[in-house]
Amino acid sequence: MLLSTGERQSCALCAMAINDLGHRAISLTGSQAGIVTDTSHTKARILDVRADRIRAASTTTRSCSSRAFQGVSTAKDVTTLGRGGSDTTAVALARR
Repeated sequence: MLLSTGERQSCALCAMAINDLGHRAISLTGSQAGIVTDTSHTKARILDVRADRIRAASTTTRSCSSRAFQGVSTAKDVTTLGRGGSDTTAVALARR
């Protein structure tokens, strides 16, 4: 959990800045964005992407910012993907 707090803060602040510019934006944690991983902490692998919440947000013309290198494990724990995790998540979300 601690390793993901910096990204959680920056995501929320980014959404707040976009809202201040007059656009609608939300921020989501990895679990809220539907990133499901294995249980390997700090080097988790994405098992599934359930991007329903992101798709729903996009239909209301909102910007959606997500925690790039974290998700939720099959055991419902916060996991981080490690180095390159942000890029991995971007590709996984784009695929959906």
